[in-house]
Order: sequence, then structure tokens, then C-alpha cells
Amino acid sequence: MNETAIRLWRAEDADAIRPHLHEFLRAQYKAGGDYRPTERNVEALLQLGLLASGAGDPCVVAYVDGRLVGFCMWVGSPGPFDTRERSVFAFADYVCPEFQRQGWSVRLRSVAKLIGAEAGYTRCDGFCLTKAALRAAEAAGARVFGVVGGIPLKEKPPCQS
Repeated sequence: MNETAIRLWRAEDADAIRPHLHEFLRAQYKAGGDYRPTERNVEALLQLGLLASGAGDPCVVAYVDGRLVGFCMWVGSPGPFDTRERSVFAFADYVCPEFQRQGWSVRLRSVAKLIGAEAGYTRCDGFCLTKAALRAAEAAGARVFGVVGGIPLKEKPPCQS
């Protein structure tokens, strides 16, 4: 029988999570994301996830027989803002290739949703960089309520041509 654990991130998970954060960033960057797959970004995300998990935010990791299966990194939004929802932001959802298509992303998100709700969060926000990611998010219950765009700041405005 396989020993399975899904729980909050801990410091001892860092060495297992680090290479998969790099793979996550590489795939997201290739799909159009902004965060480059650099060691600096990997380390920043790792430390953010560990801090958030320590504060009770839903940063969860799954293991089967001591092997990393995947993780969710959902971090609460800081700041003194009065908002419609109390949101966590999905920085990363990742399942290792050998465990994909086995329901692990659903299990990880289910645990993250329970932890987030217990912590008082009411919604998880995130980006979908591909149509496949959007379909998966919608299948998980996501509701699209806006579109994020980017304006290049290096170009001259049309009125200055």
C-alpha cells in the first residue's frame, strides 16, 4: 500500500520542491508568462511559499512513498484593502510528469481549498496562460471575471510620433 501525504509546505521540503519550481517557471515562461526560470526566481518563490505556509496560507505539497507528487502555492494577499473577496493568489500549481493525469491536481486543490477556507479566504485568483490551463481552471470551478492585459512602456505613444 502506498503511503500518501498532502500537507502544508515545510522547510525540509525545499530540496524536493526547488527543481520542480524551476520546471514550473520554465513551462510558464514558454507559454508566455513573465517570470523567467532563473535561480533567483525559483528561490524567491520557494521562500515566499515557505513563509506563506508558515502563516497558514494554502501552500500544500503531496508525497507518495516519500516521492514528491506536486504542490499548490496559494499565497494570501497582503495589505489593508477592503475588497469584495478575501483572496489567495495561485502562484503555482504543479504535478510532476510521472503523476499527471491521475487526479493529483484535483486532490491538491481540494486540500488547498479546505485550508484556505479555514483560514478565512473566500476565493483563489490566478492566471491562465494557455487555453488548456483555462479549461482546467473552469473545470475546477473557476469563473472568469476579467482579462489581464499589459501595456508596453518602452514604445512612444501614438501622439508623439
